[in-house]
Amino acid sequence: MGLFDGTGRDRNHDGYVSPFDADETQAYVDPAKALDRETRAQAKAEAKAKARDDHNAAQVKAARQSQRSKAQSSARASSPSASHTQPPVTLRPMPVGGPQTGQDTQSVQYSQTAGTDADVNAGATAANDDDQLDYRQLSDAGQIKPERPDGGARHAGHGAAQAARSKAQQAETKTSPGNGWATAALVAAFVFLGATEGSWKYQTKFFAAGVVAVLAFVGLLRYGTDRRRKGVGRAIAALVIAALMAFNGVQGWQAYDGYLSRWHNSYSSSAGSSDSSDDATEEYPEPNFHDGELSLTGYDNQSGTAKIVSATMGPKDEFNENRDTIIVTYSWTNTSSTNVSFEDVFSPTVFQGGVEIKQSYLYPEYGDQTPQSYDRESQQTKLKPGTGKDVTVAYALRDTSAPVEVWLSDGSYDDVLAQRFDIKGSSLGATVQPQKIEDPMQTDGMVTDGDLEDMTKFVNYHGTVYAKVLDAYRSRNDSDGSPTVTVRIAWVNRTSRPLGFNYYIEPTAFVGSESLKQTYLYDKDDNPIPGYDERSWSRDVKPGMMDTATLVYKLPDANAKQVELTMEGGDSEHKVDESKTLDIADQYPGQ
Repeated sequence: MGLFDGTGRDRNHDGYVSPFDADETQAYVDPAKALDRETRAQAKAEAKAKARDDHNAAQVKAARQSQRSKAQSSARASSPSASHTQPPVTLRPMPVGGPQTGQDTQSVQYSQTAGTDADVNAGATAANDDDQLDYRQLSDAGQIKPERPDGGARHAGHGAAQAARSKAQQAETKTSPGNGWATAALVAAFVFLGATEGSWKYQTKFFAAGVVAVLAFVGLLRYGTDRRRKGVGRAIAALVIAALMAFNGVQGWQAYDGYLSRWHNSYSSSAGSSDSSDDATEEYPEPNFHDGELSLTGYDNQSGTAKIVSATMGPKDEFNENRDTIIVTYSWTNTSSTNVSFEDVFSPTVFQGGVEIKQSYLYPEYGDQTPQSYDRESQQTKLKPGTGKDVTVAYALRDTSAPVEVWLSDGSYDDVLAQRFDIKGSSLGATVQPQKIEDPMQTDGMVTDGDLEDMTKFVNYHGTVYAKVLDAYRSRNDSDGSPTVTVRIAWVNRTSRPLGFNYYIEPTAFVGSESLKQTYLYDKDDNPIPGYDERSWSRDVKPGMMDTATLVYKLPDANAKQVELTMEGGDSEHKVDESKTLDIADQYPGQ
């Protein structure tokens, strides 16, 4: 209700509001308290105004000094003499409180007055001492960037708060969680990359690539959940290296698969021949012979180029039945991208009379008269990519007058460099040059069909061979002192590749119902064992040639009179299981 409404505030209806209408009066206000409250508010307003004015004054002073410095520098740069120097712009001062009553802020302008440097400096000094510029005016002119949108003074604690925030950010950066997975992936990538280079098999390369990829993916996931962890670059680099290792592994697998396929490219068709009267090797390809030089790429992308240089007649090998030796020199170059040795790529085979002769090891440091170039470890020496070296290998001769054939290949005989050396009449230290072989598949003394009449035929995926058990005789005791019996088996290679007896036939010897254990004999001094060669069952024989395999077994009874020999061979469609009982002779036949 009010004074002029229908009810009125005059309860006594005496025409005016009086103390008698006490319940209608406003609450009593103590004048002393009201004065005190107003005094505090005014003091607070004055303190705020003073802080603003002090801030404005500092900003104006800084702006004026900056403006004067820029104007003086500009004048000196644009005028060749002091007399033509343009005076800096002098701002007309304005009271701190803003424009005077009735004066429009937009009409306030800066005036430029020309004068000498002394006048300008004098005016600037006077302005510094007595005048102040309006803070908002300078802010609108772009001379001062306000600390607050309204141009007011910055809060006193702003600097300290900003410093605290900066310090907190630095601390957060220092304590940001790392990405150990990404680091581990990159480290593992470099470790596996170095370890798998050239030496590890393709299965291991796949495994290494998988490990690195898993670590890298975990590192990326950690980065995705928390960007502070970083490490994305390390993880991506590790993935790239893992991809390279996997690609290298694929290449190795392809090379290995090709290496195997060269052995089996026609075995199935050969072994599956339904006509057992014909050799199963008619469709099996002969080696591809090269002239002069041979380039091979083998397992795990190890490659090289080689040629046969010469042969030198070497000394007798006292550790190999005191046989004469021949030292063949090969020259080769590593064409792969990794460090490899000669024997990693090439596997030469040396024949005499169509049968492989074994490698010898000579020791010039103990008196063996070898050429100065001889190095028995040269074929194991690894070379860097693009480098070359001569390799020297010694072989024990079976006959010092029979020609020597060298077949250089990777062991599969797919691609072959074949050359021969005529050594008849050559003395110790004589060097013999290689000669081209017109038809390496032809050898003097090849068997005829008549030689196969009494022999058993064995057919498997390698081709066809013929074998016949010859005889059995007592031999020296072996290294354990056990009595032994030697069994001889004649066999013929009718395939199109040089291969050994053990590729076709698995022999087993029995005395009674007990199978005998195979053993080996070793030469004593210069007393060779008649008719025995410990490698005769595994050495390669050229196609069309006959050889004799000698196998030695432990006898359970030194007085045993007979031995039964079983020969098993052939594939599932040409299985052969033939046994023969032999009387044991007391000595080698012919002695």
